[in-house]
Amino acid sequence: MQQKLQQLRQLLNLLLLRKSETIYQTALNHIGVDASPADFVDDVVGCAESVTNILQKHINMPIITGTYTLFEYMNKSGNFARVDIPTAGNIVISPTGMGDGSMRGHVGIIGRNDVIMSNDSYSGKWMANYTIKAWRSRYSGQGKIPVYFFKIIK
Repeated sequence: MQQKLQQLRQLLNLLLLRKSETIYQTALNHIGVDASPADFVDDVVGCAESVTNILQKHINMPIITGTYTLFEYMNKSGNFARVDIPTAGNIVISPTGMGDGSMRGHVGIIGRNDVIMSNDSYSGKWMANYTIKAWRSRYSGQGKIPVYFFKIIK
């Protein structure tokens, strides 16, 4: 019985790893294009809309247009779990309203080699525009906004 349970856990972990990989691939395929073409909000603040558009291709979730609202959703929906060490396909978020007020928050999807893909506020295009180190420096260092990582668990 114990061995069967362990095998089921390993299978579940493998399936979740594959889901993270497919999210990463979807994010990668959006590089250079507008990941939120409906533009429910202006591209300057379109990061959450872009991320949820990409995630919707893999899980049932609403389009969310604010980083704090997305952060709350990830904490409460049961679809996500916080992680300390992110891998490709995980989500990085620094929610607006949790820092010193000097800047807005941001959200993106982790790529390979510590690269982060997110909405570029100026062009409205999905870009590989941060590293984890640069993200931490900007949002945690400059804006005092905490940095959280999430993975999909369903």
